[in-house]
Amino acid sequence: MKKYEIAALNESELQKQIADSQQRIADLKFNKAIEPLQNPMILRNLRKDVARMSTLLNTKNPKVKGRKSKGIKTGSMETTVKISPAKAAKAAKKAAEKK
Repeated sequence: MKKYEIAALNESELQKQIADSQQRIADLKFNKAIEPLQNPMILRNLRKDVARMSTLLNTKNPKVKGRKSKGIKTGSMETTVKISPAKAAKAAKKAAEKK
C-alpha cells in the first residue's frame, strides 16, 4: 500500500487491514516452507506495510501518555538509565548501605 492510502484509513480500517496483512504473511510463510515463492519481496513489503499501519495507528491513538523513564540517582546528579526494577532496587539498597 502507498503511504497516502494508509493515511486515508480510519482506526477501525487500520486494525482490520493490519490483521488481514498479518494473516497473509502467515499464509505466505507457510507456503514458503512447502515451495519457493514466486516473488519473495511480497513478504518484505507486507511486513513494512504492517509496520507503517501500526505506527500510524499508535500516533492516532497513543496508549500511554506522559511516560517517564526510570532513573537512578548517583551522587548529586540524576542520570536516566533504563534498568529493570530489580536492578534499581539493588542499586538503591547498595546506596543506602554506603550512607
